[in-house]
Amino acid sequence: MLNLAVRFGLELAGVATAGYLGFQFAPSGWRPLGAIAGAIALATVWGLFLAPKASSPIPLSSRELVGTILLLAVAGTLALSGQLWWGLGFAALLVANQAVLLLVGPRTGEFA
Repeated sequence: MLNLAVRFGLELAGVATAGYLGFQFAPSGWRPLGAIAGAIALATVWGLFLAPKASSPIPLSSRELVGTILLLAVAGTLALSGQLWWGLGFAALLVANQAVLLLVGPRTGEFA
C-alpha cells in the first residue's frame, strides 16, 4: 500500500514536471499558458488511458508499466532541458517504484 502512495506521488510529480516543461519550451509571452497546457495534457492522457478506473484498451495489468514509460519520457525530457540531475533522480525513483510494483504482483482490492 505504501508503494502505491509513492506511485501516486510520482504521478503528481510527473504532472508538475510536465507543467514545468511546458513553461520552459513555450515562447516567452506564452509561458504561463505553456505550463498549464503541459500539465493538462499529461493529466488528460493519464485520466483517459492509465488511471485505475479508466475505460481504455490498455489492460489493467499493463497500465502501470505504460505509465512508468510515459513518466520516464517526462524525466528524460526534464534531463534534456537542462535539469540533468532532477531528471535522473526522477527516473531512478520511477524505476525503483516500478521494480517494487513488479515484485509485489498485481493490484488487488478496491484500488485495482
